[in-house]
Amino acid sequence: MHRAATRFTWTVAAALATLASAPRARGAPPPRAVPAAQPTAPVRVLINGLGPLDWNRALEADRSLAHAVPRWPAIRIADPLGNESLYVFPSRASAPKLVAAWPRTERSRRSIRMAPDYRWLLIDGPDSLESASPSQGPGAGWRAVRVYAANGTLLATLRAYGVPAPVGRDFLLWPLGAVSGGDTTTLCLRRIPSGEDRDCWAAAGGYGAAAPLENFLAVNVAAFLDPATGIRQDLVLLLDLEGKVLWSRPLAADFRDFGVSNFGDVAIARERAILVYDRAGTIRFRGTLALNVVGRTAVGSDGRFVLAATSTPGGPRGPEHVWVALYDTRRKTAPIWSRREFPERRGGDVIELSVSDDGARSLIRFSTGAVSLLGRDGSTVASWDLPRVPSGEYQRGTVPRRIWLSSDGSLIALTTPVARALGDARGWLYQAPREGR
Repeated sequence: MHRAATRFTWTVAAALATLASAPRARGAPPPRAVPAAQPTAPVRVLINGLGPLDWNRALEADRSLAHAVPRWPAIRIADPLGNESLYVFPSRASAPKLVAAWPRTERSRRSIRMAPDYRWLLIDGPDSLESASPSQGPGAGWRAVRVYAANGTLLATLRAYGVPAPVGRDFLLWPLGAVSGGDTTTLCLRRIPSGEDRDCWAAAGGYGAAAPLENFLAVNVAAFLDPATGIRQDLVLLLDLEGKVLWSRPLAADFRDFGVSNFGDVAIARERAILVYDRAGTIRFRGTLALNVVGRTAVGSDGRFVLAATSTPGGPRGPEHVWVALYDTRRKTAPIWSRREFPERRGGDVIELSVSDDGARSLIRFSTGAVSLLGRDGSTVASWDLPRVPSGEYQRGTVPRRIWLSSDGSLIALTTPVARALGDARGWLYQAPREGR
């Protein structure tokens, strides 16, 4: 189921706006649109266009919903004038809390980054202190990073030689400058808020993923090109909840999402294959990908079902530009179902995807804003059009996911983590009956 300084064109009252029309679903009349659905699987609206404060109040008023649906703790505002600010919504808050803000003149020098699950809120800006390495010179590429909890509490002020990336639990991938005058930078697994580094690699960057329970973490590290051999030895690593590396394997790094199960399975799409590593680092499942070398994956919490999405690299966005498939890793390597045509996507690429534990529901979002709920056979059960947001539809580690699917596939949430004004932030929660096994 996670921003200016001198002038604000909104008010707190705007953040308290309540009911608004839901995202328009295909085939459903406005203003209170209900998604088009198959007669055997009606989709019911539970929360219809609420802002963050009222979303949280709705969860606080319903214990069963609060147990199943994530809170909405923060929002980044990027208004049309170029100002930026960060608001948080602590538990049972009566009004939003402003954490940081600056005008458009400062926007190129500062940034707000929100971890995918809202666990960490990071604000970074230029660092005026001298570099830890004399060879780097004063402030060369270094950033001062303030780390906040989801309730707006300042946890730490640290320095990074670049942009930290979330991994999960209490860890971030923390870029450091070159060590001992070397010409390659170091990437560390850093615990927050203590600032303790558990492991470090000579790497140009990296991407992380966490199991739903965050008891296992995975990192895909992008190494440097060896000038002698011309080879770049990227790695995928599995870590436990303390940040200890359990295993590492050579595998190309890419920014596209991959999944980790609560049992330590890593489902990752690289080099024209869908690979599932078990907690010992053994490849227990391998399937073939279509269309592209690299894709996105999502995995159920028990690691059985894996959803993969790929697209053609460049070229015309034809009707078969996107390919999505569902695999059962306990069966043969061929997918349970695959699809190439999504009329609702209108030329976009898949940028977010989720799958239920039983494989009966899949949720995907396209870069155009289209969202599709798929059934056990891959057919479309319902679809929505999400309004566009500023600063792109998805920026990993900067903008949280906009879609969420419960583990049993019965609840679907659509939210707006970045908006042009507080009053534009809206969330919708739907319920879809589970399919029979």
